[in-house]
Amino acid sequence: MKTREKIYIRGYFCCNLGDDLFLHILAQRYKNTQFILVADSNAAHAFDDESNIKVIHNNLFVNFINKMTLKTIHFEIINWFIERFTNASIIIGGSMFQEIPSTEKAILRIKTYPQRKNKTYLIGSNFGPYSSDRYLNEVKSYLLKLNDACFRDRYSYSILRDLARVRYAPDIVFGLKKIYNENIVKKSGCIISVMNFRDNEKLQKYAGVYERYICRCIDYFTKRNIEITLVSLCEEDGDAAAIERISQKYKNNSINRSYYNGHNWKSIIDEFHKSEYVIATRFHSMILGIEYGSKVLPIVYNQKTKYVLEDLGLEKWGISLSNLYESQIDEDSFINKFDIERVSAESEAQFKALDGLLMNHLNNL
Repeated sequence: MKTREKIYIRGYFCCNLGDDLFLHILAQRYKNTQFILVADSNAAHAFDDESNIKVIHNNLFVNFINKMTLKTIHFEIINWFIERFTNASIIIGGSMFQEIPSTEKAILRIKTYPQRKNKTYLIGSNFGPYSSDRYLNEVKSYLLKLNDACFRDRYSYSILRDLARVRYAPDIVFGLKKIYNENIVKKSGCIISVMNFRDNEKLQKYAGVYERYICRCIDYFTKRNIEITLVSLCEEDGDAAAIERISQKYKNNSINRSYYNGHNWKSIIDEFHKSEYVIATRFHSMILGIEYGSKVLPIVYNQKTKYVLEDLGLEKWGISLSNLYESQIDEDSFINKFDIERVSAESEAQFKALDGLLMNHLNNL
C-alpha cells in the first residue's frame, strides 16, 4: 500500500471563513492525504471535522523554541521543522502577496513562506496591491522556486505570466457545492456581510459612510418586510464589533445576527444558500452569493473584488467605497442570474498540479 502523503500547509488561518473554506475543500478533495498546518489554538478548532487535517498549535513551537533559549518564533524555524516530516508544501490563501503595510515587511513575509524548490505549490491567491518593482521582483524570484502557482484573477496572471509555472483559474470557493450543497429553498431574506473599517488604517476614512450605507440597506429591506441577517465572517478583523454598532441603531427592529466562529461554517453557508439577496462586503461573501444563486450587491473595498468581477463579466455591478454616499439601492443594483456551472468547472483547474502530485489520493468529487 502506498505511504500516505503528508503535506505542509501555509496560509492565513484566523477563523476567516473564506480562507477556512479553502482548506475544507482541499481536505475533502484529497481525503487520503494528511495535511499539517500551524495555527493559533483559537483558530485550530475550525478544522475539527476534517480527520485528515492535523493542526500544530503555535504555542507548542513557542515553548519548544524558548527552551532552546531563542526569544522569538519565526516561520523559518517552523518551516525547517515541518518540512523534515512532510513530502511537499502548499501555500493556500487569497492575499498572500500584497505590498502592505510596507515593502520591507512584505518582503520579509515572503521569506517566511516554504522555500523548498520544486516541492511547493501555490493555489487560490491574488497578487497585489503593490507599488514597487523591488517587491514585484522579490515575488517573481520566489515563484520561480515553486512547482506550480495558480492565481485566482487574470490581473495577477497578467503581471506574472512571463513565469512559465504561473497559471490562472477562478477562485477555489466557486467549487464549494461539490463538497457541501444542502437542498435548501431560497427565501425572501437578505444577508449582509459587515466589515469593521474603523480599525483598518487603509479603510478607516470610509468607516462612517460605509456604516451609514449598511443602515440604508437595512432600511430599504425593512420597508419591504424582508428579513435581514448581519453576518460576521472574520471576528479577528472586528466584523462582530461593527455589527454591534450598527445593531444599536435598530434596537426595536428584528434584525438577525450571525457570527462565524470556526465550528459553524456549514450553518453560515446555509444562510447564504437560502437568502434571496446578499450585500457583500467581504470578498468571499460575494463568491458565496454568486455560488448559491442569490442576487448579489458587491461593495468593492479592495481591488481583488474589482478584478474578479471583471473576470466574470460583471464589471458594471459593484459599488466602490468612494460612491457609497450617492449610490441608490434598487433591484438593478444586484447581480442576478449567472452561469455558475461554467465558472465552477473552470475553478477545478486550481488543483491541476496537485491532482498530479496526489493522484493516488484524489477523492472523486
